[in-house]
Amino acid sequence: MNQFSVTRQVKFSSTKEYELDMVVFVNGLPLFTFELKNPSTGQTARVNGQEQYKRDRDPREPLLRFGRCLAHFTLDKDDVFFTTRLDKDKTFFMPFNRGLENGEGKGNPINPNGHKTAYFWEEILQRDSIADIIDNFVYIDYGEAKSGKKVIHQMRNAKVLIFPRFHQLDVVRKLCQAVVENGAGGKYLIQH
Repeated sequence: MNQFSVTRQVKFSSTKEYELDMVVFVNGLPLFTFELKNPSTGQTARVNGQEQYKRDRDPREPLLRFGRCLAHFTLDKDDVFFTTRLDKDKTFFMPFNRGLENGEGKGNPINPNGHKTAYFWEEILQRDSIADIIDNFVYIDYGEAKSGKKVIHQMRNAKVLIFPRFHQLDVVRKLCQAVVENGAGGKYLIQH
């Protein structure tokens, strides 16, 4: 039986008293780590969450090593950001936001029923959605395409762990649904 669990305040360091706010596990395997921030107390995901991962999260810790988890998220009530590789000050975060309506800009639209980032909990962190992301969107690039050389597939040889941004995930899911509903052969324009 598959076990899906979310654990809050996970101590991850064997040498320091550091904790992560939350970790999602499936059958005991960690998939995502989270730092949750509250702008009403002066902390945001954009600034404090990213800084915490860069400053207080040692990428040599077993839970935080490259490829051990698929992504590390920081979020607040307005924004979501993620990275697939922690590398101290060189850590690069990408937004996992919906974007404003009608392509009007970055961020998330106002949600009359709650926080702007409610979609993350309600849509993305659901069993079926996580399984779909793992099965169809996550890719580990070992550098074979560029070098043309056969590489032994071990995480120490991996170059990049590719994880979709929200708009990439959303458009592929919408296109797949359109094919199911309308059949193959439609014409679509994806503006990015």
